[in-house]
Amino acid sequence: MEINFKELTLKGDRPLVFILSGAGLSAESGIPTFRDPNGLWRKYDPKELASIRALERHTQDVFDFYNERIKNAEPCR
Repeated sequence: MEINFKELTLKGDRPLVFILSGAGLSAESGIPTFRDPNGLWRKYDPKELASIRALERHTQDVFDFYNERIKNAEPCR
């Protein structure tokens, strides 16, 4: 599943909703967390992927990073 965040639209008459939770829920589900000892921020600089400046400068990289997070979470639903 790949989501292009630029093209999110309403599904029928209801908005598409994303729910973001804390690390405890994701870790328990097997989804990599951001700050644990082997977390994602050890591999990636948050300033390069989690800021409006990053989105403006490296749009595709930011989308790729978050699409990968969605892909990893998909089996856990």
